Amino acid sequence: MMTEKEFNHMILPLTKNIYAYAQHILSNPTDAADITQEVMIKLWNTRRELKGVQNPRAWALKVTRNSVSYTHLRA
Repeated sequence: MMTEKEFNHMILPLTKNIYAYAQHILSNPTDAADITQEVMIKLWNTRRELKGVQNPRAWALKVTRNSVSYTHLRA
């Protein structure tokens, strides 16, 4: 399992990348901020799986894309 310290070091700095990607897809800052928050929660809750991920940035952006798709398909 990824520790809180590892998460803060590897994942937390990706928040700006996640937001920028969501903003690019959605063209809406409020929705992008909501998605960013959702993604960070998902990443925290799945930190067991993150320990073995080779490229955390790619993983985070994939989760972002999937979250955007799921949110907008539901609406």
